[in-house]
Amino acid sequence: MKQLFIFSLSIIIALGSCKTEKVETPQLTQEQESELLQKQYENIVSISESEDCLNSNDWLFTAIGNKACGGPTGFIAYSQNIDTVNFLNLVEDYTLAQKDYNQKWGIISDCSVPPSPSSVKCENGFPVLIY
Repeated sequence: MKQLFIFSLSIIIALGSCKTEKVETPQLTQEQESELLQKQYENIVSISESEDCLNSNDWLFTAIGNKACGGPTGFIAYSQNIDTVNFLNLVEDYTLAQKDYNQKWGIISDCSVPPSPSSVKCENGFPVLIY
């Protein structure tokens, strides 16, 4: 029992004496962060546009983005034939990243609330949000 105690104490002392190095992550400029947000958004739009809109019953929409005053910046249509879980996770990641960006950089917005669509219709192979 005494040996176990001495062994445990040795481990604790050894671990306590290890230095932990702080890894510095490079700070991005506001412009660089804005470009990253834009790339995230373009990726989401690309996935949304990856399916032709042939049957409006196959399409849904979701809020996207975050205004500085709160609420979404808009809405985006997506096909139920894509990986919807992944798509909605990407939208959520983008929305949270935009919220963080707005707070970090003191962004202000007009605080207007965009109207919420009621449905999606297909026109020439593209989804169109109906308000």
